[in-house]
Amino acid sequence: MPRRKAGARVLGPYYQKDRARWRVIAVGFDGRRQAPDYFSDETEARAYAARLQEALERRLTGEAIDGWEEHLRAIGKKDITIQADVCRLNNMLDRADPLAIITADYLEDRGNSYVQAGGSPNYADTMVWSARRLVKWAVKQGWMNPVDLSEIHVQGERRAGKAQLTMDEARVLLTAALLDGTPRQRRLGVAAAMALLMGLRAGEIVNRVVRDFDNQGTELRVLVKTKNKSSVRIVEIPSELQPRIAELCRGKAPDDPIISHDGQPYSRTIVRNFTHELCDLAGLPRVCAHGLRGTHATIAWERAATSHVVAAALGHTSDRMTRKHYASPDAVKTAEVRKVSERLQLVQGGKQ
Repeated sequence: MPRRKAGARVLGPYYQKDRARWRVIAVGFDGRRQAPDYFSDETEARAYAARLQEALERRLTGEAIDGWEEHLRAIGKKDITIQADVCRLNNMLDRADPLAIITADYLEDRGNSYVQAGGSPNYADTMVWSARRLVKWAVKQGWMNPVDLSEIHVQGERRAGKAQLTMDEARVLLTAALLDGTPRQRRLGVAAAMALLMGLRAGEIVNRVVRDFDNQGTELRVLVKTKNKSSVRIVEIPSELQPRIAELCRGKAPDDPIISHDGQPYSRTIVRNFTHELCDLAGLPRVCAHGLRGTHATIAWERAATSHVVAAALGHTSDRMTRKHYASPDAVKTAEVRKVSERLQLVQGGKQ
């Protein structure tokens, strides 16, 4: 038995000689035929079929993006996540285009145009990812036919990971972060130092509360899942940071945020901008807070820490993410060489 074709479309008009009438059939997005409509006049039947076909192609991309935004809110996604996704879609797609126009070639052309205009290939890939999710959802809503978006290749050289500091630059930045200054500078300086020395995400830093400052001020609990199951962990606090964090906790209630102003936690954007300020103040190339986290990983790799130890410290499920996006390629290779070398020395010692 032949498989039913998927996709909404209009069949006809067909003429039925035995009944002297014209028949038009609408096919739903699931491939099922709806009850036919009959007309005595061919012109009328063809006009009706054309209106049906137009209706299938009439929904605009902008309507789909708005509907997708409402869906994300309904399922409880964070505002910042929704805003980022909608921003990517508006950058990638033309809201005035019919939704039905979206194909693999269409998205690839839009992505390439973005890169040729000076955009980042990495961001173009992220825009394609968002567009795929939108299309998948729109198909489920019956707003468009299924379309294969698996083969989309946007041109350009990808860059894995954020810009990082060298060892000497990291020392200079740490000194600048822990200098005495205004209350704002002291609070945000601690935040930058936590990213560099402890490898914490900006979101993990600003969401820590006083009760997370644990074990007599030597450990920080990251017990709220932020990105994956391995993001739940306990991180040792370096001795130089312990009195600084203790100062920020003094006089606050257990559930008050540590890095805060007037009881309100700083945003990740403020931490990022202050990190830029620190770099400018210290005469260093600008890196973001996530770049400090990457610097932490690279330094750990360069000290020949095992991949699983570094991954665990950063809250990653495996070391693959650490290798690709955080530790620099040279540091990964050096650490691997050292581990192999140590292994060879052990074997040689055993033979002797």
